[in-house]
Amino acid sequence: MDYDDDLPEVGGPGEFAPASGMAFVDPVMAAMEASSSSSSQAAAASTPTTVAGYPAAAVVDDGDIADADYAGEHGDEDLADEVPRTGVADVTSLTAGTKEVEVIGTRGTKITRIGSLAASPALESLCLRSNLIGRMHSVAGQTALKHLELYENRIRALEGLEGMTSLTVLDMSYNKIREMEGMGDLRSLSKLFLASNKLREIKGLESTAALTGLDLGMNKIRAIEGVSHLTGLRELWLGKNKIPVICGLESLTNLRRLDVQSNRLTKIEGLSTLTKLEELFLGHNAIETIEGLEELRCLKTLDLTRNQISKIENVASLESLEDLWLGSNGICFPEDLEPLKGLGELRTLYLEHNPVARLSGYRETVASELPQLTQLDATSCA
Repeated sequence: MDYDDDLPEVGGPGEFAPASGMAFVDPVMAAMEASSSSSSQAAAASTPTTVAGYPAAAVVDDGDIADADYAGEHGDEDLADEVPRTGVADVTSLTAGTKEVEVIGTRGTKITRIGSLAASPALESLCLRSNLIGRMHSVAGQTALKHLELYENRIRALEGLEGMTSLTVLDMSYNKIREMEGMGDLRSLSKLFLASNKLREIKGLESTAALTGLDLGMNKIRAIEGVSHLTGLRELWLGKNKIPVICGLESLTNLRRLDVQSNRLTKIEGLSTLTKLEELFLGHNAIETIEGLEELRCLKTLDLTRNQISKIENVASLESLEDLWLGSNGICFPEDLEPLKGLGELRTLYLEHNPVARLSGYRETVASELPQLTQLDATSCA
């Protein structure tokens, strides 16, 4: 089976995400969002300059697909004219003392370009989230920046980042970026978010050895490469790509969280040196055997949702495991749960959509076999 670009996202243990418009909290994606949000909050030391009211020319309907800068540069003047050329300075005050600027497009209006930021050389935090920006070259020269967030725009390339040696957080998720480039001066970068772009390979991280968090989920990446020097990395998000094998992570011994869900994995391997790992997400793959986890004694959460596992085995060393997600696999009988009896810290177990979950007295039997549980599937054991 070929996992297409439109592979459904995980909607929780054993669930695909519901149709658009339905409320649902995905624990994995929520963790990603929390990581991004916490970085944003940490970077903000004072009240940001926000948009109190936009001029009429700044209003752009969400359905407009033209970015004025990009359209104009590519000879489509008619299309460019349809979208007002609205920059940051048009909607908020920029002064020599401005340190933080925040323009959130989901508040009802959107800007289409960054424009000149020269009036604010001391700018430390720039958040232009959910707008219609097509290029980021106007950030060039803002060497005081520590936090740059251009999440959910229409940016096609990383540019203007030269000289930004103080930048610690860069969030470019949900854009149209095809290449990881232009980051040669980002020596202080600790968090990099490039989720949901059009990346096909991991590269351009040679100067970002200070990274502790890297999010490359929801791209078109086919191999784990170019990260072996990131020895301080604590979180690595690679979910919803096209990766067939876990490899190249041997030197990342400080990893606490690894997400390789919704890829093309058939085997659990390449993890033996990641002894500090606490959360491992391998759901929505084609894994048949639980193996390769013997050294992960610190592991607290293991997601194996929607694989092809019919037997629980090789888990005796997971002495710290608290959450085990095995929904939508092939576990058939209560006696198959025998290897879990020795996991004294296990509190949450998902077995829904397995054959065993259809047996009469399923919940009572599991609760009797595993008295340490406090939650079975989505329901408390109490």
